[in-house]
Amino acid sequence: MFDLKKIWTCDGFLVDDNGDSVPDGVRVKVDGVKENCMPVGLIDFYARLGLETTALSFPFIKNATSESRVVQISIDANLGNTGFVQADHNKVIIQGGNEGTVNDLLRWLASSWPHGLPEEWERKQISRIEWMDQKYRVNTFDKLQSKWIAVPPQMITRAHAATLGGLQNLWTVQGFFQGGEWT
Repeated sequence: MFDLKKIWTCDGFLVDDNGDSVPDGVRVKVDGVKENCMPVGLIDFYARLGLETTALSFPFIKNATSESRVVQISIDANLGNTGFVQADHNKVIIQGGNEGTVNDLLRWLASSWPHGLPEEWERKQISRIEWMDQKYRVNTFDKLQSKWIAVPPQMITRAHAATLGGLQNLWTVQGFFQGGEWT
């Protein structure tokens, strides 16, 4: 099992193919995405993978190998508005009670994890992250559990529909420049 704090490192989803200490590939296979479970938060998840691989070599997503981390995404209505991320050997399970919960969880992982983790948890190995109503708590392999930690609203970007007249409008109030601020 591996530490969930390290998913964005070479101990997690990234790989250093040429041994120069710079991540230049990924070892991720996303499984479980179906017509009834197509979270748009995966876009943010893949964008973070691309951001973390500073010397990226193509093909970006390689065929799964025995070294690949499988990211299993699923929806279980029994979970309601809760979700979790769990390390299970060479697999990371991301599950939520509905697509909105899975989206929020993926977006938060991509934008903020592991930043904001209380200092006393930085040296512990994290095996599970529980998610509920814009709060999270972490568990260790030896079952220690943190208090619920609120996630600031700006840490979870919500998708909103926008109609652009063309790419030239991407840098205007129709695109990234919203209400006098860059989004």
